[in-house]
Amino acid sequence: MNCLTEALGLSQPGNGSLLATHADRKELFLNAGKRIVELTKRYYEQG
Repeated sequence: MNCLTEALGLSQPGNGSLLATHADRKELFLNAGKRIVELTKRYYEQG
């Protein structure tokens, strides 16, 4: 399912191919959080 959402562009790149126990998973989470904050700021700044 992760591969499908990644292919559709609904999730971060690497989400579908990165193992759940891999050390880089934390970086994926941090990047996702930064993206959420960025999109939220953009939404509220545009009114």
